[in-house]
Amino acid sequence: MDTLSHVANILLLVSFSVKSMLALRALNLVAGSFFIAWAMSFSEPLWSSVAWNTLFGVVNVWRIYLTILERRPP
Repeated sequence: MDTLSHVANILLLVSFSVKSMLALRALNLVAGSFFIAWAMSFSEPLWSSVAWNTLFGVVNVWRIYLTILERRPP
């Protein structure tokens, strides 16, 4: 299951190279989901990794929501 970890890290690498903050947060959400899948793939899941990536995901979803609201026309 190292593939999930590699995919997640590649997505993080790509996310840091984009100009758009919205794209960065969206790619981080996808990468976080791969990290969660990777952490759950062990016989004894890595719950701390799942918890942290879930928290990061919640923060990113909130910031994406606020960014979309800010971009709406008046």
